[in-house]
Amino acid sequence: MKIAKLQSEQVALILLVVVTVIVLATGATIAIGDTTTQHVVVAAGPSSSESAALMRAVKSVVERHYPNIRMTVAETADVADSLKRLERGEAQLAAAQADASAPPVARLVAVLFEDEFQLLAHKSSNIKQFIDLKGKRIALPVTDSQYQSFLFVASHFGLTAKDFTFVGSDAEGAALAFARPARAGSGYDADALFRVRPILNSSLTHSVDTDDVDLVPISDGQAMHIEMPSYVPSVIPKGAYLGNPTVPSRDIETVSAKHTLVAREDLSDDIVSAITQVLMERRPELGAFMQARDAGVLPLLAQIQRPDASMGLGLGVHPGALDVYRGGKPPWIQTHSDVLFAVVILSALATLWGWVLKRIRERRQNQRLTAYTTRIAELIEEVEATVSDSALMTVRQELMGILRLAMLDLRQEKLSESSFQIFHFAWQFAFASMRERRAAVRNRSAIPAQAAENAPKAVIPAAEKHLWRFSKMLQSKSNG
Repeated sequence: MKIAKLQSEQVALILLVVVTVIVLATGATIAIGDTTTQHVVVAAGPSSSESAALMRAVKSVVERHYPNIRMTVAETADVADSLKRLERGEAQLAAAQADASAPPVARLVAVLFEDEFQLLAHKSSNIKQFIDLKGKRIALPVTDSQYQSFLFVASHFGLTAKDFTFVGSDAEGAALAFARPARAGSGYDADALFRVRPILNSSLTHSVDTDDVDLVPISDGQAMHIEMPSYVPSVIPKGAYLGNPTVPSRDIETVSAKHTLVAREDLSDDIVSAITQVLMERRPELGAFMQARDAGVLPLLAQIQRPDASMGLGLGVHPGALDVYRGGKPPWIQTHSDVLFAVVILSALATLWGWVLKRIRERRQNQRLTAYTTRIAELIEEVEATVSDSALMTVRQELMGILRLAMLDLRQEKLSESSFQIFHFAWQFAFASMRERRAAVRNRSAIPAQAAENAPKAVIPAAEKHLWRFSKMLQSKSNG
């Protein structure tokens, strides 16, 4: 029984050691993961675009407040290129127009700003409304995502791609064609320029800064909104580009689309929450960065907003962004649930370790008490069988040595207080027995030989009686 009990305690101790190692290893892995630098790539569009300027500011502020996040702002050809990189996993975030065809893995993070449909035409081309573009040369690359926006507007007015001639292999080439006079005859290489860009876009500002260019209205915005919910009616205000002379000279009716920041659905909630928090709550810091490097896009900060179902964006919001939008900072218990869990687990382990170590100490103390009492019982038997004073002196010396050892064990907690009391009771009994036996032996040596021979016969029954009493008392103390 004792051996089985000892084995069960050993098995429990081994299991506890294994569980502790697993818990500590898991905790260390999580802790290392929390402090490991996380890299994220955002496909931001051309380096000169407003979205790239804004993402550069976001990168600066995010890395300042979240040292374990490192952002790379990747230049892309256009929105279509950005979304392809997002789909392939080459980028984890992308800045894109809301009307662009986003991949299934995309989730909304925030609305960055409004992209206005802006149509510029040379006055000499006699273009007064969108329908007048039929048969004209349009400065717009067919590989650009803005091409699809143009075709949507054209289809609303009953026109197709065959009704236009598109000029320019890229955005820069298209802008040059719009500004370049035609080599043969009058006019320019392109009659009109179409862009989906925020008001005060730097390239558009340069294009309208001439007496020969007008902003052409795009009407029926409300009707287009029915067809494409992400498009909404908008207005380019009078004088938005220049106050004297006023450009445009009147409010220009047009259509706008949201420019959004999207993230892959598998991107860490913590990273998305950090970026969302910066966009929503640290705009002064974003503004300070942009003021020093991209002052022209500084007004766009006022347009940053949370996505809303009424915007018709057609994508779900990333859970990391939702955590910020649903009340900012979640409850402390929620944000520190991992810490609380760790505290509970470690407390439970500490309690178990304390209980196991206590049981081990108690078992060892009991084993030590058993050893002491067993030896004392043996000495009592020796005392009763001894007829020599010198032999009894040896027993006395051993008893004193045992007492010293027991007191040292008590001080070192190898014996408990209760165990020492049991031991001391047994020791006192043995010591008293030794003294009585010595007195009897000395008395026998002083009487006649015949009396000495008869003396032990009278003492032995009494000694046996005392030994029986000690055994019963020791048993009752141990059971108690």
